[in-house]
Amino acid sequence: MQKQSSERIPDEHMAILQPHHDYMLDKIDPEPIVHSMFSKEIFSLDDKEQVLKADNRRNKMVIFLKLLYRSGSNAYPVFYEALENSGYVEMIKLFDDQDKQNRTSEPTFDLK
Repeated sequence: MQKQSSERIPDEHMAILQPHHDYMLDKIDPEPIVHSMFSKEIFSLDDKEQVLKADNRRNKMVIFLKLLYRSGSNAYPVFYEALENSGYVEMIKLFDDQDKQNRTSEPTFDLK
């Protein structure tokens, strides 16, 4: 099975994830998540192995996020589902709140 994409994730997904980058580094154990990303064909076998061979949890997460951000349009929904299935309720709430905030924020234009 091949990785689905080598494109960046869509801007709307990056806008949800990026504000919580440091928090994800500190709070998520990527091991169960990386297996979901592999089984759903978001990550390749090489990607999975790269994450798992890192020397500690934080470094695994650094590699995981780097790969996630470059995994195309299906990556965020699969990541979100994997977090839900792994019990990261607080993280899901942060993402939902960020998404809601992003959708309700309207650009301001100077009409002068």
